[in-house]
Amino acid sequence: MPITAYNDYIQQLQTTIRCKRRDREAKARIQIAICRNGYGYRSVGFFGDPPSEKAWSGPISSTDWQPDTDDRVTKEVDRFFGLPQIFAYSERALGRGRNPALIAHWDATVAMFEISFLSGSDIFEQRMMFAGFEDPVHAEFSVEVDGDILVHDHGTGSHFYEWRKIPSRTESAVEPAMVTD
Repeated sequence: MPITAYNDYIQQLQTTIRCKRRDREAKARIQIAICRNGYGYRSVGFFGDPPSEKAWSGPISSTDWQPDTDDRVTKEVDRFFGLPQIFAYSERALGRGRNPALIAHWDATVAMFEISFLSGSDIFEQRMMFAGFEDPVHAEFSVEVDGDILVHDHGTGSHFYEWRKIPSRTESAVEPAMVTD
């Protein structure tokens, strides 16, 4: 079974994120983490009224990440959305005992997106980890090396999953995370 390309999914995800960030009536939680060349970028945002977003960056091996004051995190996220070759990690990546962000091919950009938003009385959420590449040669190499831990045919699991709907917003584990102080 062939590896699933996630280019279209990523473009739709980018559109969803932009819409939720602009919509003052929306209630959404968006967490993004990017790893490229041993450096990490992370943002956590709550969108609606009032919106709140924080971002940090630093070496992956460090616990002392600094607040992002010059939009480097936003630039890295936008860069990721523009990559021409994107694949998703399956849950098999978690069972290998090695973090894809730390061992991915040197030319890969690894990104984790965890998003939930309220629509009517339902919550929609997704959590996916991706590997993006600037050129097909490095993408093909990564598929050969890590093909067993990449998604084949849009498989979803309990840790990494595409969009799913959680009926009824009562006592949902997602809803309290959307509230800010």
